[in-house]
Amino acid sequence: MSMLSRCAVALLLLPATSFSCAAWDDAAGREWVERFSWQPLPVGEGTVRTTKGARLPALRLTGTGDGPQQVRVSVPFAPGALPAGKGLTVNTGMRTVPADVRVLTVHPDTGHSVRRGLVTFVYEPVRGASGEWATLALSDTPPLSGPSLEEGAFSGELGGFLLEVDGEAVRLHRDGALWMTLRPVAPKRAVDAPPVTEVVESGAHFLWVRVFFPDPDWPRVIEARMDSAGRLALRLHVQRVARKDGTAPDLGWALAVEGEGLPEIPSHDFSTGAPFPAPDGLPAAFPDAHLLRRGRVEAKGGAALRYLRCAAEEAVPMQGMAWRTAAIAAGNDPESWNDLLETAPGAAVADPAAFDAIYHCGVSPVLDPPFEQVRRFHQESLANASLPGDDFGNVTGVPAGGVFGMNRLNHCPAIFEDAYRSGDLRLRRTALRWCANFFDLSIWWGSLPQGHFGGTRYNNSVANGDPTHADDKTFMWRSNDAVHFCTKGYDSFFYAWEETGDPRMAAALRHQTAYAAEMVHTDRGECRNIGDVLDFLRLHQFTGHAPWLDQAMRLFRELRTKLGEDDLFSQGGQPIVADGPFIDDDAHGYDAPFAKPYIIGYALQGLPALAALAPDEPRLAGTVRAVARFMAASQDPVGGWRYPHPRSSRMLVDQAMEHAAQLARAATFLEAQGEDITPLLDAVERTLRARVLGYEKTGAILGGVNGWEVSTGALTDGQTIYDLYQKPADRDPARDYTEGAVSAGGSSPDGAVYFSEVLDWYAARRDPARLLDAGQELARVLERAPAAADAARPEDYRRRPDTGVRGHGMAERLPAFWPERLAAMAAFPLRMRPEDAADVDGWRRRGREKVFECLGTPPPAPASFAPVVVAEEDRGAYTARRVVFNVSAWERVPALLLVPKGPGPFPAVLGLHDHGAHFSIGKEKVVRPLADDRKTMKDAEEWVGKCYGGRFFGDALAARGHVVLAVDALFWGERGRAEGVSYEAQQELGANLLQLGMTWTGVVAWDDLRSVDFLATLPEVDPARIAAAGLSMGCHRTWMLCALSDRVAAGAAICWMGTTEALSQPGNNQTRGQSAFSMLVPGLRNWLDYPDVASLACPKPMLFYNGDQDTLFPVKGVEDAWAVLQNAWSLACAPERLETRMWSVPHEFNVEMQEAAFAWLDAQLKR
Repeated sequence: MSMLSRCAVALLLLPATSFSCAAWDDAAGREWVERFSWQPLPVGEGTVRTTKGARLPALRLTGTGDGPQQVRVSVPFAPGALPAGKGLTVNTGMRTVPADVRVLTVHPDTGHSVRRGLVTFVYEPVRGASGEWATLALSDTPPLSGPSLEEGAFSGELGGFLLEVDGEAVRLHRDGALWMTLRPVAPKRAVDAPPVTEVVESGAHFLWVRVFFPDPDWPRVIEARMDSAGRLALRLHVQRVARKDGTAPDLGWALAVEGEGLPEIPSHDFSTGAPFPAPDGLPAAFPDAHLLRRGRVEAKGGAALRYLRCAAEEAVPMQGMAWRTAAIAAGNDPESWNDLLETAPGAAVADPAAFDAIYHCGVSPVLDPPFEQVRRFHQESLANASLPGDDFGNVTGVPAGGVFGMNRLNHCPAIFEDAYRSGDLRLRRTALRWCANFFDLSIWWGSLPQGHFGGTRYNNSVANGDPTHADDKTFMWRSNDAVHFCTKGYDSFFYAWEETGDPRMAAALRHQTAYAAEMVHTDRGECRNIGDVLDFLRLHQFTGHAPWLDQAMRLFRELRTKLGEDDLFSQGGQPIVADGPFIDDDAHGYDAPFAKPYIIGYALQGLPALAALAPDEPRLAGTVRAVARFMAASQDPVGGWRYPHPRSSRMLVDQAMEHAAQLARAATFLEAQGEDITPLLDAVERTLRARVLGYEKTGAILGGVNGWEVSTGALTDGQTIYDLYQKPADRDPARDYTEGAVSAGGSSPDGAVYFSEVLDWYAARRDPARLLDAGQELARVLERAPAAADAARPEDYRRRPDTGVRGHGMAERLPAFWPERLAAMAAFPLRMRPEDAADVDGWRRRGREKVFECLGTPPPAPASFAPVVVAEEDRGAYTARRVVFNVSAWERVPALLLVPKGPGPFPAVLGLHDHGAHFSIGKEKVVRPLADDRKTMKDAEEWVGKCYGGRFFGDALAARGHVVLAVDALFWGERGRAEGVSYEAQQELGANLLQLGMTWTGVVAWDDLRSVDFLATLPEVDPARIAAAGLSMGCHRTWMLCALSDRVAAGAAICWMGTTEALSQPGNNQTRGQSAFSMLVPGLRNWLDYPDVASLACPKPMLFYNGDQDTLFPVKGVEDAWAVLQNAWSLACAPERLETRMWSVPHEFNVEMQEAAFAWLDAQLKR
C-alpha cells in the first residue's frame, strides 16, 4: 500500500497502548500525515455571478532602497477578474515583470475564477521612492500547481541554491557547495518511519516545503521556506502525543557553517523579550524568539551556534496533543523574516475596495476627529493585542490582555475585516498570530474521547472543573478534550488560509467544520451554539459549498424546536419561566430559565443573513425580529446590557459592542424588508455613545457599572442581594448611575473588535455628531468614571510618534522607563575598583556605612540576650535545644540550637532559612523540629524533601561537629502573622515598616547580626569560627551578613545572586512585588549592586552556588554578578578564598551540594 493512500485504520493517539512502539505501524503514520497535510477546499458552483468587466486590482508598492526586491502578497480578485488557468504580469511603471501566481481559493462561479491568490514577483524600486502603484495584467502563463505529497525526504533547487531536508538535518548549498547545516533539536523519535514531503509551493521566486516525520510520541514537521535570493526560514513543529499535561523538551536548532566560520556570537537569553543583538555577517536570525521569551542562543565553536527556543528546565507548558514550534532564519539577509515567516509583508497592498468586493466588509469612511480618534485607539489596541510568552499570539483582551481570557476564535474574523477596511497590516498580523496559536494550543488533536478530534478545548481548565493547575497564574491551561460551545470562529481559518496559503490553516478549517457538523447542536442543552450559523454561512458564501449552508440551516431548525411562542429561547432550551424571580447570577438563572441577552444575542450573528437567503423558512425571519426587538428593549439606557438578567445589578458596557454588531446585522435584514429599525438604531447609538464619550472621559474603554448595593454597603451581616429582592421589578436600577462602582480600562476581544464595523454602519444612517450627547443616565455615570490624565486633549497625541509619548506609564509590572533607568545605573559609584586595592578596609568601611544607612532605623539592641532553654532532645552525636533570647530590645524570639557532644568550643554556623513563599515555618526549614512538635514536623519534612534533598542541613552540620543556630525571620514561623499565613500580607509589612522609617530587609539583617552576637556568647562556641549558610533568601541573608559583620568568618551562599539588570527584566520574580519586599533596600542600588554588597565580605572565604536550571536567577545575570565578586576578591589579593560553582540543578540545596559546601566550610573553619 502506498504511504499516502488512505487507510481505514484510525489513528487513536490517546490510549496508553498507542504510546508504545509496539503499537505503532505505517497505517498510523499515514493517518497522521493525512490529517495535517493539505487537502483541497470544497467549492460549489453557480452561487456567485461573474462580474462583467471585472477589473484586476492595483497594488500599492511600499518598497524603498536599492536593488531588486521580492514582493509576495495575497491578492483579492473580484469574480471573473482572474479566470481559471490564467497567470499575471506586473507593470511597475518602469517595466513589466512576470509573476508567480499560486491559487488559494476560487469563486463559486461557473468558471471558478480566482478569489484569492498569492502573487510573487521581483522588481527594482525607484531610488528613494515609496508608494508606487503597480498594475496587473493577464498572461497565458498558468498558475503554479497546488500542494502535493511525495514520499521520502526533500531536495530541490531555487536561484542557485540547493535545499535538502531529511530526518537528520536541513542542508543549504550555495554555488554547488555545502554552505550550512541546520539540525533540529528535539526528542529522539521512537520509530524511524519514512518521511513524507509536502511541496506547498514551487515557483521561480519562492519554494515552500513541509516534511512530515510520523512518530508515536513526538511526531514533527520541518517546514522550510526559501526565496530565490537565498533567504531561508525554517520552523520545526513538534507535537506531544499524550493524554495528560506536561512541559516541552529542549526544542530548537543547531547551525554549523562550512569554511568561513561565524562572527563572534554573544550569548543571549530571550527571557527579557529583547531581540538577539546579531553581529554583522551572521547568516542566522531568530524571528519569534524575543516574542516567545524563552530559550537562548550560544556559540558552539567558531563555526556553529545552538539556538534553543525553549530548554526543558524552563518547563514551558505543553499539553497533550498540543504543538510547540521553533523557528530560525538562515542564509542571506536572515533578519528580513518576521515571526510569521514572511519577508516584507507590507511591500504591496491592495486597495480596501478590492477586499470589499469579495468579503462585503465595507470601506471605512473618514469621520470627524473625535470618532477617528476612538477608531485609532481600537486599532492601536488590536495591533498590539498578541500575548507574548508561552501563550504567544493569543488574544485575551485589549488594549493589554492578561494570561486568562475567553479565548473563543469567533471574534477573529472581525480583526481580519478591520485590516481590510483600514489597510492596517498590523491587524492582519494579530489575527494570523491568533489563528496559529489556536492551531497549536487550543484545538484538541486527540482522537479520544470519541468524536472530539478537531474541536476546540475549553479555554481554562480550572474554570472547567479541573483543579490541576489552580495555582498556576502564568499560563492558561486548556482542557484535554473538545467542548462544543467553545468550537466557533472556525471560519477564521478560511481567512488565514486566504492570507497565507499555510496548509495548517486549511487543515484546521477542515477538521473544525467536521467536528461542528457532528457535535455542535442547538437542541441539546446549549442554544448559544446558534452563533455557529455565521461560521457556516460565511463559508458557504465564500465557497458556494452547499453542505455548509445545510449545516447553518440545521442549527436553526434544531433551535426552532426550543423557541417559545414569542420566538425567544433560554440558554438551555427549556421553556422560559413567566414572571420569574430576581436573578443576579448564572446559578439562579438555571433554576428559572429566561431570555439571557448574552446568550440570545448569538441568534443575530448569522440568522439575519440566513433569513435573507431563505425568506420562506418557517419562523426564521420572526426569530430575527423577536430577538432584535428583545435585545433593543432589554438594553440599559447607559448603553450596556446587564448580566445575566436584563434586571441584574451588574451592567456590562464594554462587551455591549458585540451586541451592537448583532443588532446592526439584524437591522440590515429588517431594513431590507421595509421594516422600521428605529429602536435597533437607537440601541446601537447608545452603545456607541458610551464608547465614544467613555473614551473621551477615561482615555480607555468604559467597562461597566456594578450594583449600588455593594458600593454603598447596603448588604450587611451576611446578607446577599437575594435578601433584598424577590422579583426583577423590586430593584431600582437608577441608583446604579449615581452610586454604583464605575470601571474603565480594557475589554475582552468581543468588546473591541466590532467597533469600526458598528461605527461605519451607524454613520451610514445617522450623523455621528449625535453620539456626543450623553443623555441623562450616561452623563451620571461619566461624572463618576475615572478621568484620564489627558482627558482634555484636543487630539490623541499619545499615538503621534513625533510627541514621544508612550501612552502608558507601566507595563509588565515595571515603570515604562525601566530600560533608561537601568542604563543610568551601569556605573555603581561604590563598586570596588583598582584604586581601592590599596585600602581595602577603607573601601569596605565606606560601603558598609552606605548599606547601614539605606537599611533604615535598626531595632534597638537588647541590654542582654537572657537566653533560656525551654526544651531539649538528645540526637545522638549532638543535642537539640529550643531556646528563647532577646534579639532586640523590642522582641524576644524562639530559636533552635544544636550543640555537638564532647569538649568544645566548636565552630558554629548560623543556619538562615529560605523564603519560598512558605511562611508557616522558618527555622524548621534548617533544623529538624523537636519530636513534640508533630504538626510542624510534617510541614518541615515536606518542605525539606522539596528543597533540601530530604535532609535538614542544620542537623547534618551538627553531626559534623558544628553548633547550629536557626531563628525565624520576621513574618515566618513563630514570628508570623497573628491572623494566619497570607502571601498578600507581605506588602503590608513591607510598606508599614517603610512608614515607620525602617525596612523589612533591615530588620532581618539586624536580627541576623544580633543572632551572630548571641552565638558568640555561648560557651560551646569558638567566636573566631562562626560561619553562615542558607538557600535562596537564606543565601541573600548570608552574603548580607558576611558583608556587614567581621564576626562571621565565612559564608556559604546558595542560589540567590544576580545583577540588578538581570533581576529587573519583565517576567523576573523580583518584579512581582510582595516577596521582593523582604530583600529590597531603598536607595542602595544608587550606590551598590547586589554583588557589590556581597563583595564587602572580601577577603573572607565565601562560597557561592547557583543552578543553571534556576528560573529565578538567569544564568547570565549570575555569571555577571560572579564577575563582580571575582574582581573584588582579586583586588583584595585573595582570589583563592572565593569559590563559585554552577550546578546543573533548579532552585535547591540538595545533599550533593550540601556535602560539597560542608567540606568547604570544614576547611575554612579549620576544625
